[in-house]
Amino acid sequence: AGEQVVVIVLSAKLSGTYQSAMVAAADYDNVTVVDSESVAVGERILVDYALRLKDQGKTAAEIAEELETAKKKVHVIALLDTLEYLKKGGRINTTTALAANLLNIKPVMKFGTGKLDVFQKCRGMKKSRKAMIDAMHRELETTFKKEYDAGKVYLMAASSSTAEITADWISQIRESFPGMDVMCDDLSLGLSCHIGPDGLGIGCSCMPL
Repeated sequence: AGEQVVVIVLSAKLSGTYQSAMVAAADYDNVTVVDSESVAVGERILVDYALRLKDQGKTAAEIAEELETAKKKVHVIALLDTLEYLKKGGRINTTTALAANLLNIKPVMKFGTGKLDVFQKCRGMKKSRKAMIDAMHRELETTFKKEYDAGKVYLMAASSSTAEITADWISQIRESFPGMDVMCDDLSLGLSCHIGPDGLGIGCSCMPL
């Protein structure tokens, strides 16, 4: 129909979606593809921001340009309850997954350079959740200090767990960051099938949610 289209996709370092979208978009001059360099809540933040830019009358090219800058100010930390599903998907070896399960290791992962890197390994969910909160505090006091001091940082939680665990996770975040609003998304099935149940996440952004 000749409409301008902005496609915001999962990090190219985690999925082939970006490359597939680029191949498809090559046949059109009105489709712009943006690599979110993020996942789940990080990608959602960029989509919400793009919709606001559209409502402001921005063109697809202008939206894509702003997103390239905005995505550098999105930060995501995640916690996996088990490595079993990453093992099944061939992303880690059996020995690593077995050792983690035997030692009750819960990896805390940080999203950087477009991919998830292991940030810290903790024993048990309680210590892992605290490690996530502590890591987010550090980000707000360093990377996002200027925006945080101005009250312009927004928090978002994510979960692939039960309603009870999700509610408890949101409560813990609110207690740790008093006065800050916290939105929460269920992790998509496309992501949850790779990380398994009881995955938790916390993200921050300088764009209003």
